[in-house]
Amino acid sequence: MQTHQKSQIRRAAFWTAGITVGHFAINTHSPALHWIHILLAGLFLIPILISAVEFELKGGLLTAGVASAVYLSHLLWSWGDSPMANLDQYAWLGVYPIVGAITGHLVQSSNIRKWQRDEVIARSWHTEMINGITGLLTAVGVRDEATLEHSRRVAELSKAIAEELGFGAHEVSQLHLAALVHDIGKAGVPDAILFKHGSLDDEQMAAMREHVDIAVGMLGEIPGTGAIARLVSQHHESPDGSGYPRGLTASDIDPTAAVLRVADVFSALTEARPYHEAMTESEALLAMEPLRGDKLDETAYAALHRASGAGGMQGMGDMGEMMSRMGVPPPKDIYPSLMDLPNMTAEQRDAFERLGHERMRAGTELMSEGFDALLRSSPTQDFEAMQDAVNMLREGLSRFDSGLAAHRVMNSVVPSDQVAMEWFKRELNLSTPLSAATTTGPFGWSWFHTSGMAVLIGFALVMIALYFVKMRRATTLLQELAAQPEGAPSTQSVPSASSAAILAHSPSPATAALQPSVRNERWEGRLCLAATFSETPDIKTFRLVNPTGGAVPFSYLPGQFMTVEIESEGRRVKRSYTIASSPTRQEYVEISVKREELGVVSRALHDMLGDGDELTLSAPSGTFTFTGEGEDSIVLVSGGVGITPMMSVIRYLTDRAWAGHIYLLHCCRTTDDFCFRDELEYLQRKHPRLNVTATMTRARGSAWVGPTGRLTAGLIRECVPDIASKLVHLCGPPPMMEAIKGTLGKLGVPAERIKTEAFGPAKRDTPAADTATQASHSTVRFTVSGKTVPLQASSTVLEAADDAGVNIDNSCRVGTCGSCKVKLLKGEVAMDVQDALDDADRQAGVILACQAKSKSDELEVEA
Repeated sequence: MQTHQKSQIRRAAFWTAGITVGHFAINTHSPALHWIHILLAGLFLIPILISAVEFELKGGLLTAGVASAVYLSHLLWSWGDSPMANLDQYAWLGVYPIVGAITGHLVQSSNIRKWQRDEVIARSWHTEMINGITGLLTAVGVRDEATLEHSRRVAELSKAIAEELGFGAHEVSQLHLAALVHDIGKAGVPDAILFKHGSLDDEQMAAMREHVDIAVGMLGEIPGTGAIARLVSQHHESPDGSGYPRGLTASDIDPTAAVLRVADVFSALTEARPYHEAMTESEALLAMEPLRGDKLDETAYAALHRASGAGGMQGMGDMGEMMSRMGVPPPKDIYPSLMDLPNMTAEQRDAFERLGHERMRAGTELMSEGFDALLRSSPTQDFEAMQDAVNMLREGLSRFDSGLAAHRVMNSVVPSDQVAMEWFKRELNLSTPLSAATTTGPFGWSWFHTSGMAVLIGFALVMIALYFVKMRRATTLLQELAAQPEGAPSTQSVPSASSAAILAHSPSPATAALQPSVRNERWEGRLCLAATFSETPDIKTFRLVNPTGGAVPFSYLPGQFMTVEIESEGRRVKRSYTIASSPTRQEYVEISVKREELGVVSRALHDMLGDGDELTLSAPSGTFTFTGEGEDSIVLVSGGVGITPMMSVIRYLTDRAWAGHIYLLHCCRTTDDFCFRDELEYLQRKHPRLNVTATMTRARGSAWVGPTGRLTAGLIRECVPDIASKLVHLCGPPPMMEAIKGTLGKLGVPAERIKTEAFGPAKRDTPAADTATQASHSTVRFTVSGKTVPLQASSTVLEAADDAGVNIDNSCRVGTCGSCKVKLLKGEVAMDVQDALDDADRQAGVILACQAKSKSDELEVEA
């Protein structure tokens, strides 16, 4: 907060404290209920003061009105049976607007004075800047009038282009000043280089290019020219980075400086230089055409072309062409020569005086001819001739004015440098703002604010007088009541019900809900079902929350799963389900479960679980995760309910506004089986980098108009550009995954860039083909839990562990996710599927519990 605002807060606090203390002192005779009223009344002053400080008088009065209305409602509500006990509190209804008005007025008056000071400082800086720029331009004009005339043309042309592009007034003003001074650095370039006929060699060109840095250095000596110097420093930069002095590219070049460069090039081409003849506007535009985009800004060039075609540059080059058609050479301004008048010899002064006389004569003739031409062209409505006549009048007036100025200087009517400086300011559209006259009353306030304060103070005095009159009357009434005879009934005041409720209310400290710490390690416990959502006819989403409130007591990565445990037919059954929610949503966790006819756990969840029920589970597990780190894209391929880990990834990446591309390829039977369809369509509209492609295998007879059939190489190649370079996550039924992996391999995706997780019904596998080699009766010992159980030939180690209550992480139960990896310490097993094992796992004796069937009489497993 600004210092003057803090000062007003302190002043307003002093007023508030005085009013509150006085009010309390007057009411000390009243019951203790006045403490409550005074406290409530004082609290209303806080928003009033804040509004007054932030929004000045209007804010203070508006908030005071609201506070008065609220406080009046409070008094009416607490009136009860004792009107005299509360009547004195109505004085606050007058205090609020007084405090709001006084505080707002003080802040507003302080702000006005500050704005006035800032305006004076800004005008002073602007005057100093204009004078400094004028001095620089004067020095350049004395040495090289061609450079000065070029700068003036560039300034007017830049202004026309900027207005065509819709630049703001402030930007146009800065561009105009920058264009006027963009070549002042040439004052530091040697004459041999600056006025050389023909092309420059490399050394001379390097010296010429230094004029940009010289100009920036000269502007650095003038206050307030930082923005102008920045535009000047970039007016020779090209969009392709080939410009100088810093080789900036299009993204680093200020658009305003790009306009200045286009105007500079166009003006240079249409002017006669020692090394080339002047081009017409059409020739210049044609010459600039190949430079657009690389050397010249495309937008600025297009605006130049439009301004040229619409006549926006008329008057900039027409005068020289008109004078050439008349056979009269363009005039040479004599104002710059005025700066050197004190150093002229007698002969030079005589010649200068003759030049002034000649310019007055030529100006008179031009104006006369212009009037004649205007009279001739007006009846015929020859607008081109009329424009030429007006230009002749302007040129004639300019010549006559310069000749008159020369005579005035020669006769010592005005100083020569003053005349020259005023000419520069007028010709270059430089002006100094006039100081605004302000009328203030006492203490620097305006008379309006002084009058307002007088009215408010008068109102405050009236309110205080009424308050004392009311209190005197109330005291008299109390004395009369106290003097009643002994037999008179007691008039003891009984607090109203609302007042008693206020006094009796004593809130107890809030009991903070237990906030479980969010941990990265595996957690086991119970969560409560908060809600259930039907995604498809056979898939439901279960939202689980912490029974004690707060965040869920574990953290997880997108794509991980949790293991749910239920009791069925007297035994504990565990099944793993991928978490479908995003880790960014810490207040709940969701799993989406497909109901399987043979699935014990899925049927229990669908048919028996209700809101408020608790589930025993452990989480998180699994390595089928993706967080966006190290990749700029991800391809998610899913089938059926295998979309659940993909949704966790998509929700997580979109919640975090991940900058990479997300490609989801999903295959299901019908539109009724398309899980999360509505949400995916919504996310795709909100996140352009999310690309969703779905195909239906049984779409015949439905309204589906998208791809049909299974995911093919052609469809994948069409939907995912450069698929061979991308990371692929694949999840779905095992047959679908096998087919997709083969397709991806043909498309050039390396096997190590394909991560898989299978989804399918949990069922007991049929005996393997080599059952003859399997032990018909064996046992398995779990060394960590210390349990030994029989193992049937057709059962897997995981199934035996489930029966024995030994916890082994698992998810897919078909050998692809690798969640059930355990170490085999003794014995030999057979496995139908070993996709999740690599060579290092096999050498270390790691097996997949969901696939391992005993080939020995005894097995020992680390679990």
